[in-house]
Amino acid sequence: MVTPRDKNLDINYEQLINKVNTENQEYECEDPEQNMIPYVKEHTLRLIKQISLMDQIDPQTVYIALAILIQSGGYLKGVSNRKAYLIDKNYELSKRTVINAMKASKCNCTLRTIAKFNRDTIAEIAYKRKIPGNLYTKYKINNPDILKASIETQWQHAKYCTDFQRENPNLPIEVLRFLSTREIKRKEK
Repeated sequence: MVTPRDKNLDINYEQLINKVNTENQEYECEDPEQNMIPYVKEHTLRLIKQISLMDQIDPQTVYIALAILIQSGGYLKGVSNRKAYLIDKNYELSKRTVINAMKASKCNCTLRTIAKFNRDTIAEIAYKRKIPGNLYTKYKINNPDILKASIETQWQHAKYCTDFQRENPNLPIEVLRFLSTREIKRKEK
């Protein structure tokens, strides 16, 4: 089945599927997180396929909606009523739908884990759709100089302002400092 490409994005769900082939393969490398990549991708695909079946919508749209939901804080445990809207596709994805699909597809990953291992794609979708990370308002308060920067620079920072991006090597240094400081303060409590 060929899925439509989102006109605003250079992301193709078919390419994501083709990258994942975990059947009968063993993955070993020195970094334990690298060993999890195929596992998380498989579970991400299971989740997307399940939501696609439940909502009877193409997987590409589901993937974009899931990324938007995660970017806006839907991966957080305390957030139960978060929704992602794709007006151009007339589609709404709720966190409740995602949780139900995770159970139905036997997805053993948390949304936070899915967010962490899909962080570059989520950042790209967020940037193209102009959806700031859930911590961007706090970031602007702590870094008022960002408001003097160009709109392009502001969006380059906004797309990374969510804590699952903290270990992303592509982070602007100011965002890294902000997220690291937040994490240190959180652990001190």
